[in-house]
Amino acid sequence: MAPNCAFCHQGSFRLRPDDPATLVPAGAGTRVNVQGFLRFLISSGGDARFTSDNVMTAITAIYDMPLWERLLYRYLLIPAVRSAFQDQAIRFAWMKPRPDCPRPDWGPGRIDPFNPVKFHNLGLPDDCTIGNSDIMPLWDLNRIAADPTRQYSLHWDGLSTSLRETAVAGAIGDGMNYQAFPDAKPALDVIIDFIRLQKPPPSPFSAARKADDPYHVDETEVAAGKALYQTHCADCHEPGGKRFRTLICTTALSRPCVIYWRPRLSGRESSTAAMTCSIRRAAVSPAKRALPPSVSGLCTTPLSPATATVGTSTAPVCPNKTSNGCWPS
Repeated sequence: MAPNCAFCHQGSFRLRPDDPATLVPAGAGTRVNVQGFLRFLISSGGDARFTSDNVMTAITAIYDMPLWERLLYRYLLIPAVRSAFQDQAIRFAWMKPRPDCPRPDWGPGRIDPFNPVKFHNLGLPDDCTIGNSDIMPLWDLNRIAADPTRQYSLHWDGLSTSLRETAVAGAIGDGMNYQAFPDAKPALDVIIDFIRLQKPPPSPFSAARKADDPYHVDETEVAAGKALYQTHCADCHEPGGKRFRTLICTTALSRPCVIYWRPRLSGRESSTAAMTCSIRRAAVSPAKRALPPSVSGLCTTPLSPATATVGTSTAPVCPNKTSNGCWPS
């Protein structure tokens, strides 16, 4: 059992304090504290009170288990869960701040999607980089997935321009390997279709509401705000804007945001794209493996002649986008 996509990519709102929460599928989880949840699980696994006796006492207080189920929980499931939490403590030990590496917490609505892959999946050493990123909404992505006129950056660093590759990379970050990919592919296909077609909810703000309604807006102010938005924001944030979902050179960003990945790494350490390409190769016939992933539809940029080894699989590496000069030296 593990969090699914909605753990991060589902929002909620209330128009009034006493209203029930309205869930927003594919919205940004602006209040979910992923790091806090991980720390809770790690703390639980190391707590001396986490024993089969204590957990079974709590369970049987509300549920009368049959004998076979009690034995299963007591001697297999509860010890396995505690062991998994303890393993997770080792896997995420890099999150602990230390004098030579004072990383900031992720905070609600944010996650570090890069360093767990670097340190666990690829086995790289802890380099004290910071990958904290906002959790993004995933709705209405068909407008970019189906646009034949240009490519869009689907990670803030421009690591991918393919919606399918991004979905596969997300599954890799959650632990999927090339052996699990064939079974996971049908579910990934459904998820991709969902985020392509899911629309954002309508705004509750309207000039048609009564003047004393907290969600009433003045039409004149809306028009003035729209003009400011078109002047200062739309180039980057409006679909169709010339910089919408494009790379922003690192000279415009703060240093911690651009050094989480080392562009000069070689071999299996080049990028998570190597793992994605490896999964693609594992899922196709030997005859088709000769085709570059750019042809087979996973990696959408030309491939370099370099290769990367991931586990027992070797695959061409999708190159980092260095031609625009936007990577740090």
